[in-house]
Amino acid sequence: SVRLTMALPPALIDAGVLSNISISTYNGNTYNNDAVVFNSALINLRLLDLVNGRRRFTVTYAPPKAFDRVQLRLGGGIANVLSTLDLFEAEKLIPSPVIRFNNVVTDNANVCAGSQVTLTAVAVPNTVFKWYTQPTGGTAVFTGATFSPGVLAATTSYYVSAMRNGCTDESDRTKVTVTVNPIPAAPVITNNNLSVCPGGTLTFTATPVNGVTVKWYATATSTTVLATGNSFTTPVINATTTYFAEATTGGACPSPTRTQVTATLSALPAVPTLTANNVTICTGDVAILSIATPVAGQTYNWYTVATEGTPVYTGVNFTTPALTANAVYYAAAVNAIGCESGTRVQANVTVSPKPANPTLAASNQTITAGQTATISVTNAQTGVTYKWYTSANAATPVFTGNTYTTPVLFTNTTYYVAAFNTAGCESAARTSITINVNINNNSPCSFANVQTSNTNGLCVGCFVENGALATDADTTTASTLHVIAGLLGGYQEQNLVFQQPGLAGDTVKLVFRSPVGLADVSL
Repeated sequence: SVRLTMALPPALIDAGVLSNISISTYNGNTYNNDAVVFNSALINLRLLDLVNGRRRFTVTYAPPKAFDRVQLRLGGGIANVLSTLDLFEAEKLIPSPVIRFNNVVTDNANVCAGSQVTLTAVAVPNTVFKWYTQPTGGTAVFTGATFSPGVLAATTSYYVSAMRNGCTDESDRTKVTVTVNPIPAAPVITNNNLSVCPGGTLTFTATPVNGVTVKWYATATSTTVLATGNSFTTPVINATTTYFAEATTGGACPSPTRTQVTATLSALPAVPTLTANNVTICTGDVAILSIATPVAGQTYNWYTVATEGTPVYTGVNFTTPALTANAVYYAAAVNAIGCESGTRVQANVTVSPKPANPTLAASNQTITAGQTATISVTNAQTGVTYKWYTSANAATPVFTGNTYTTPVLFTNTTYYVAAFNTAGCESAARTSITINVNINNNSPCSFANVQTSNTNGLCVGCFVENGALATDADTTTASTLHVIAGLLGGYQEQNLVFQQPGLAGDTVKLVFRSPVGLADVSL
């Protein structure tokens, strides 16, 4: 480059004036045809200080061809505006050196601790290079294009200047820094052996270290980097696979060894079996679906869809919500690491409607004490069974059939009938009927027509059953006195009162019945 130092009045330094000052070069007497004006983008103009009322400035220009002289031209259209231009000096500048490391132009050479380093200045004809350890002054530590400072213990900067043969002037110095990177230890992987389901992926993570970059490879010696960073997510895994992590500093200094990690393929659990694949329930009831042979360490997810979806329940026994329509559920086995069986077992829940509530001819019926009653369902349906009970919530029926004949009755009694279909579904409600039992209280005046009973003393299991049947003037019906144990003279009594008092000479006749074999004098 050529650098000219000049001066002119400060008020005249503008684009209009500078466009009429030009510079050009020659090589011997040959004009290089490279004239440029001072306001050109090819000119680097720098303002300096004021001297005697005139502003000094420098103009730097890099001619495109070889040259040995420079021409400055003033004039052309600026008469009476700029009549003088001070030229202090013209200086030829040598460009600063360009440095290569490993054949790459750089100002920062990264090397590994313990390695040799060689720096090379790009060759320029008729030019020598000097290497320094400081940006200015000092004594060169080496002269030449290729500089090998040897093995460096720490990061070091060097400064290189260029000088033409036969000249003592040096160019500006180029700084190049040799960064010495420590050799890192192999990466530390917290979990270097992880299990994965077929078709799944895994993420391995190395412990972060400042200044260290982790690279992941398929083998211990591969040069193809799969990923860079502390975390590595594998591709889809369908077989047990190993990977290797390497630590690097400075982008080029690897750890002596690589750390192996293993993605272990976990076998899918077997598809579970159910205690029953087809279950029938009644409308409004729940179904209980169960795994037939649970495996220790496995859990079981229940779904409403055959694939994907979210489990509606997890466990061995699944109780469905109350159902009013047929439903299908699916169960899958899940092992300890979360792998689900390849397919799901299907459970079909069939919802059977409940039969209609039974209808009876009446809600009550009257009989005389000691008689039976016959009750019939009037809306009996084919395929429906009718069961009769003695209470609204009794579990055991007293009879099964459309028509029920009661036993002999002596007191008012209520019966309940329920309908059951072939699926075992019971009608929503049981229909009741009350049998009213009439006792004859219009006895002839010779019969007792009022009775009372009492338990006296310590008497276990003592009571009178159907006491009124002893005052109904009917010798086919009777009351029953019960005594399990009369202790210390305890007893049960029943008192019968006649309609009219008896007179002397009248007799009393009592009709008894006792268990066979006990009618003797001792009784």
